Amino acid sequence: MNPYFWYLCLVPISSLTVSSLDSQTPDAKTELSLGIAAYKRGADRETILHLEHAVSLDSRSTVAHFYLALAYEWMCRIDCESHWSALAIQEYNRVLDLDPSRKDALKSLAHFLYMLARFDEAEGLYRKAATLDANDPEALYAVAVFDWRRTYRVLVEGKFRLNLSPKQPAIGLPSCHEIRTKTIREVEEGIALLTRTLQLVSYVEPQTYMAVLYKERADLQCGDRAAYKRDMASEKQWWNRACVTWHTQKQSISPIRWFPGQPPPPPKRGDACRW
Repeated sequence: MNPYFWYLCLVPISSLTVSSLDSQTPDAKTELSLGIAAYKRGADRETILHLEHAVSLDSRSTVAHFYLALAYEWMCRIDCESHWSALAIQEYNRVLDLDPSRKDALKSLAHFLYMLARFDEAEGLYRKAATLDANDPEALYAVAVFDWRRTYRVLVEGKFRLNLSPKQPAIGLPSCHEIRTKTIREVEEGIALLTRTLQLVSYVEPQTYMAVLYKERADLQCGDRAAYKRDMASEKQWWNRACVTWHTQKQSISPIRWFPGQPPPPPKRGDACRW
C-alpha cells in the first residue's frame, strides 16, 4: 500500500462533493475514480495515467488536479528528478489558480516546497493558509517553526562571531541589544502562534518549540535578570509538558506529515518527567 494512503483518510472520497464530480464529463469522473482506486493500491504509474486522462477531459477539476499533484509528489519521493517535482508543483498551482481558497492544496504545496528546501516559498504559503483560517493549527505551527529557524540562526551567528558556545546566554553580551532588535518580533510571534496552536491540539512538537522559543527569548532579555529567570522557568515547564505528552501518547501517535521538522525531542528522564 502506498505509505501516503493515510492522506486519503484526511481527504476522503466522501469529500469529493457531488458538485465537484457532477461538473465533470462521465469519462472524467470514471478516470478520477480509477485514479483514486489505483492510488489506494499503490499503483503509482497507473494512478498517474488515469488522473492525467481525467484532467485532460476536465481541465477545471480541482479534485483531479489535486490528486495528480499528490501522485507526482509521491513519484518524487521515490525518484525525485526535477521532472516529477516540477509536475507536482505545477498541479498544486493549477488547483490554486482554479480555487485560491483550497487550503489543503496550499499546505500540501508548502510542505513539498519545504522538503525541497525552498523555505521562503513554503513559509509564504503557510502564512496564506493561516490567513485563510486563523484556527488551523497546522498552519499556525508551521509559521512558528519558520520564526524559530530565522531567529535561532541570527542568535547562533551572533555568538559565533564572538567565539562563544551556542549554549552560552546572550543576556550579558555587548551585542545583545543588536541581536534582540533583529529577532524579538519573530520570537514573540512564534510564542503567540504556538500558544494558539496548543489551544487547538496537544502535540509534542509545538510544546517542544514553545520550550526553545522561551529559551531564545530568555537569551534576549538583555540585562533583565528577572525576565531571564521567568523565561527559563517557562522553558523547563514546556520541556516537562512535552515529555509528559510524549510518554502519554507515544503508543498511539502516528507520523504527522504537516510537522515540518522539529528540534530534538525532549530528553527521556523517566516517566516522572521532572528536571
